[in-house]
Amino acid sequence: MGLLSLVFRFAWIQIVTWFWQTFDVRMTWLSTLHACFGGGSAVTTGIFFVILSDITPDAKRASVFLQAGASSLLANLVMSPLSAWWMQTDPWIPNLIGMLICVSTLLALPFIPETLGARPESSLTSSHPSTPSGESAARPHDIGGASELVSTDLLARWTAALKDATSFLTQDWRVLALCLSFFGHTLIASSSQLLLQYMSKRYNIIFADATMLLTVYNGVKVLLLFVLLPYLSTLSMRTFRLSGQKKDLYLARASQVCVLIGFTLIGFSPNVPTVVMSMAVASLGTGTYLLIRSFITSLVFGHHIARVYSIITLVDTIGAMLGGPILAGLFKSGLALGDSWIGLPFYFLGLMNAAFAVLMFAVRLRPDEGRLKLDDDEPDKL
Repeated sequence: MGLLSLVFRFAWIQIVTWFWQTFDVRMTWLSTLHACFGGGSAVTTGIFFVILSDITPDAKRASVFLQAGASSLLANLVMSPLSAWWMQTDPWIPNLIGMLICVSTLLALPFIPETLGARPESSLTSSHPSTPSGESAARPHDIGGASELVSTDLLARWTAALKDATSFLTQDWRVLALCLSFFGHTLIASSSQLLLQYMSKRYNIIFADATMLLTVYNGVKVLLLFVLLPYLSTLSMRTFRLSGQKKDLYLARASQVCVLIGFTLIGFSPNVPTVVMSMAVASLGTGTYLLIRSFITSLVFGHHIARVYSIITLVDTIGAMLGGPILAGLFKSGLALGDSWIGLPFYFLGLMNAAFAVLMFAVRLRPDEGRLKLDDDEPDKL
């Protein structure tokens, strides 16, 4: 449903713009209604990660998540300049090719089998208990046909079901706290276009040069997610004999610190060479949200994973809604103040990530967690 709704969204936009003499261009706004049917791209992405978590052992999950994130970055890195080149010939070429890719993805989906039972047996026994907590409470009561109790019984069942659906949030504070950290990483994702304007304005360089620096920055992130972080993941398990859970937590902490330092330095950078070095440091934290997602997955039962990812999607959506206006407002205020205050949005990102870094170090493994399991005896190989 998610992919189908995205196809309808793109198709509607192209229909309106193709028949621009007939439709008001503002009719494209109706394309947002696609989210009512499939939840939008954020929900579809969340389900994609649920599928990956179903088929991936704990030891390999972080590396698989990182490589999935790298695939998305690589697509943006390659297709954006390619689309710009095609548009010089005809703007409809990249639009129609993009539509064709979406349709081909949709056609490939029926060939993907159900993945819930594909996880190795050892993972299933620990992550997919046969009876979810609160299931008995959510079971319908025997009301003996008493019609006056039907509404009360229905309310009780819905209340019990809601309590069961959110029980994991109250049972482990770490899950909710780490889900909230995705708000910060959504703001960082929203800062790419701002970074382009920031470099152009502060360092008096043309947009073409700023775009080239940003392309190199994104290329480093792809390399990091595809190669460096998966290698560190493997190395930490082979050399230090860390479990998948410990490894994810430690790497997430280190990545969060890199994000904090990198974006703070971007705001303070007085010239192009220093901002390039600052961006390099910030790029080292690219995998933070993927590592946190993997770590959260290890904290909950299998039947709660999709619910956790739904909450992450909600936080992502709120961050996407608020991120642009917040950063744009700070950038406008920084321009009005002048001098080094132009880096105000990046000071804000640094301060916010400092708070999440404190949170990451406050999150600790319990005595019964972080032990090397049978799954972890064979760490992910490159």
